[in-house]
Amino acid sequence: MKKLFNYFHYISKHLFCLFLFLGSMTGLAAQKVSGTIKDIGTSEPIIGAAVSLKGTSKGTVSDVNGNFSLELGEKEKNATLVISFVGYETQEIAINGQETLNIALKAGKNLEEVVVTGVFDARTRLEASSAISIMKTQDIERVAATSAGDLLKNIPGVYVDASAGETRNTITTRGLTLFPSAAGYNYVSMQEDGLPLSNFNYGTDNFLRPDVTTARVEALRGGSATVTGANAPGGIFNYISKTGGETMSGEARAKYGLEGDGKNPYYRADLGIGGPLNADKTLRFYVGGFYRYSDGARYAGYAANNGGQIKANITKMYSGGDLKFYVKLLNDQNAVTASTPTENWQDQRLSPGFNYTDSYDVPSIQGKLARNSETIDYDSRKKHHSKETAVGLSWSHHLAEDLQLKFSTRYSDRNYFHNGTTIVAPFMPMANIFYVLPGLTNRYGLYTFTDKVTGKVLGTFNRVAGPAGPFSATITPGAANSFPGINNQVLFMPAFMSQRDMSDFSNQLSLSKKLDKMSFTVGGYFAQSKMNAIGVNTGSGPGAATMEHIPHMIDIKLASADGKTYQVTSPEGFMKVDEAGQNTGLANQTQYSLFLAQEWNIANGLTLDWGVRYENVKNDGWNAVTVPINTADAVTFGGLDNNPLTLYDNFGGKQGPLLNYSKSAKYLAYSASLNYKISNEQAVYVRFSDGGKSADINTFTSLLNTQYNIDNTKEEDLKQKIQQVEVAYKYSTDRLKIFLTPFYSKLSNVANILYFRNADNTAYAPPVLFNEFVTKGVEIEADINFNKNFGLKASALIQQSNATVYKTWIANANGPQDDVLLDFSGNKTGGVPPLMLNLAPRFAMDNFFAILSYNHLSKRPANTPNGFEMKGFDNVDLSAGYTFSKQLSLQFNINNVFNQFGVQNWLGSGGFPTSLNRDRITPAYVAANPNDTFSATRNMPRAYFLTVSYKF
Repeated sequence: MKKLFNYFHYISKHLFCLFLFLGSMTGLAAQKVSGTIKDIGTSEPIIGAAVSLKGTSKGTVSDVNGNFSLELGEKEKNATLVISFVGYETQEIAINGQETLNIALKAGKNLEEVVVTGVFDARTRLEASSAISIMKTQDIERVAATSAGDLLKNIPGVYVDASAGETRNTITTRGLTLFPSAAGYNYVSMQEDGLPLSNFNYGTDNFLRPDVTTARVEALRGGSATVTGANAPGGIFNYISKTGGETMSGEARAKYGLEGDGKNPYYRADLGIGGPLNADKTLRFYVGGFYRYSDGARYAGYAANNGGQIKANITKMYSGGDLKFYVKLLNDQNAVTASTPTENWQDQRLSPGFNYTDSYDVPSIQGKLARNSETIDYDSRKKHHSKETAVGLSWSHHLAEDLQLKFSTRYSDRNYFHNGTTIVAPFMPMANIFYVLPGLTNRYGLYTFTDKVTGKVLGTFNRVAGPAGPFSATITPGAANSFPGINNQVLFMPAFMSQRDMSDFSNQLSLSKKLDKMSFTVGGYFAQSKMNAIGVNTGSGPGAATMEHIPHMIDIKLASADGKTYQVTSPEGFMKVDEAGQNTGLANQTQYSLFLAQEWNIANGLTLDWGVRYENVKNDGWNAVTVPINTADAVTFGGLDNNPLTLYDNFGGKQGPLLNYSKSAKYLAYSASLNYKISNEQAVYVRFSDGGKSADINTFTSLLNTQYNIDNTKEEDLKQKIQQVEVAYKYSTDRLKIFLTPFYSKLSNVANILYFRNADNTAYAPPVLFNEFVTKGVEIEADINFNKNFGLKASALIQQSNATVYKTWIANANGPQDDVLLDFSGNKTGGVPPLMLNLAPRFAMDNFFAILSYNHLSKRPANTPNGFEMKGFDNVDLSAGYTFSKQLSLQFNINNVFNQFGVQNWLGSGGFPTSLNRDRITPAYVAANPNDTFSATRNMPRAYFLTVSYKF
């Protein structure tokens, strides 16, 4: 909090001095003609309307009360004023010697289509030469989105994987994807009020929650983001907050639901209020937030989501500009859905005995686990725990006629702590890797597996040494084994206690100058980010659990061949606790951009829009790979309790030497378009963009963990190249809106970084390969009003994506010496659906509305080797509501009405850790192993929600 206070004190002190200086300058102007500009329909003042003297460059803008004044020369008293504002019809008024004018502007047909994302000045969708969609307040309220990502599933060109739950979603646009080797928001920028939520792609949406404070979401896809966004060539998704209005008003919402096909309760309350703070209504506030408690779509025996946030802002409007200060406090805990055992490569379905709504996540476990020679409290009920405190300022000021300054800044302090598990997958006690992974390599004898909840002996396995080392050991199951699930398998259920302490300091400054036929914007973006990490690509100990709803941890004992009995698992059910210790790291990222953009009205209706951006992203820090304490598995080593017979604590590690690195990625991006406005209803544009993308934070924490990798990683290895072309036709009237956007994207220099294990279970990375992907497609978006009662929203993405270059390593049993390099160039890109379709007919009459939303996701390659295809599926959502009065309304939602399920992500067969290498699942492997069991995550099961809203 001290850092936040110092930051705000510094910014406010310098802004105050700047206000005084600017105020003294603007106060010198003489007033010759003045007046007020209002909306003809509402009589509300229009802030920031442009007032110019026709035929000259002289002009001004209206202030917070809609007032303006303009100095006139002696010969200009009978000139003509031109008054314009985005979304309103331009008006010309002859002065004729008048000193005071009262002007009323008429809203244009596209007033509700004004956008601020991906452009340097507000403009309508028809005027913007970019693919951008808008979700207004009503659109957001009428859906029951499960997450910030899920809110975007109806946007054309956007693929959303929300199968993980409320957080840890994945968003990709136009084939820009690294599926399945990377997730999250690698190519897009998730923003709040125009600034990136984070400059690290690490758990980004852990800190993003739409609620009553969200006014609208603007979703930009494609090329213009290359110039208007920081390191975000795939698009910008801007969640814009509400601000206070002229009158005091607010809203309270109470939401009750039943998730998991009507089984698991959901409770949520939202409250927001805002309005003026002074008599002239130039100082306004808005404050709001939510609290939510739910058992989740798949109940794990404890709450899946519990917590909330508070957001507040204060806006000061003054003659020539406005200043907004805002703050955000988030404290939320969220479960991430575990994979489910699945079978049949060609027609994926749950393995027998498994249910679509069951949980296979870690059960409720509390205890103390070792971490780097300390003891840490472990509580799986805390799940993924995210905290954030953020403050920011945004300022817009007209320095002079047609010269505008914009400045935005935000500092955020974040903490993320993962108590729980990850990579849940089938684990086979009949395979030697089951014993090698938890440090039982050279321990032979009879292993007894007991259910820790029921006390029932599930079975035994006798492991006998083989002639060629531990991987040739013979394993014989007992005659009376009775494990729940499949073929005496268990679930790999490791403990994880990873932690990230992060901070982000982001700033953007721009200066825009408007001339008669063109405008220029020049500016810069500067950001500093920091992350302290504990638990980088390392677990806290493997565990085994029963394959059933709310799994039971398994106790394992070894009656050894040496005549002793060993306790293999800890009281919590984990083996090899702290393993070889937890890797740690410190990552610093300094990012700055310089940009220049021009909009030029070349001729009537024809506009050139171009821009360049220089991006420099520097990453420096260190990684420390832990040094194991017990490398030889010494039979006399007793661990923390000094007892050699309790094997679970006879491991651990200490921090190894710091491996320092400093790497930069620099590139020049540009984008240019021609937009032709055919009429007030139609426009076309063409855009070409060439940009880049610096390496993700995970590259630095995962790849640069050996001195060899640090020394041999070049700058060119750390940036990708993205080229995009799009052509669009736009048609917009009150009755019909159509946006048709064919596109082409090429993603190249994509590093394929893999991690394998040697026969002794130590990790290694094969040589890095670089691949290339090309996607061609078309986005379609339409909104039709058949009459005042019936309407239809529709969107579609049709695309073809291919890996023009794709090479990958396949690991075998004996380390790097028998790895195989395979070439799948020309294959379809993994994870990219050829078709996504949304149809949402709506009906409204008097106080009632109903919307039926149908989504189709086509089958798509499960990986780039094209081993199999994830089958397509459909999803139908229903929303209906009734407004009893201006204050009170009731809404009912059903998500996934027909409870259809589909695969959205997956892990390979073979048990952990083999399952992590999904490129090994080739067509030849599938043909040879048709009955394999693998793991998959699925879309959310059916859920019901009832929301009561009261506006005051």
